[in-house]
Amino acid sequence: MWHHARMDMKEWDARVDGWYEASFDESQPAESLARMRELLAQHPDAGALIPFELAGVHDTLGLEAGVPRSGAPQRRPSRRGAEAGA
Repeated sequence: MWHHARMDMKEWDARVDGWYEASFDESQPAESLARMRELLAQHPDAGALIPFELAGVHDTLGLEAGVPRSGAPQRRPSRRGAEAGA
């Protein structure tokens, strides 16, 4: 559970990175998506993050067709790469 009402993005990114290492399972897409939804439910300001993080999981699972492409966010690694180059 979060200790404060606002979540620092570095802390969130660390939690998501940990989730990918510990809970993501390419062989179980439905379970991986459910576990990401559980993680998102713990974030006090998850609203805008929900489509971004779920799209990232869909993309990583190779399920891009299940995510609307008009304005759909890029998967997590692409975002980190863009931030590093900025």
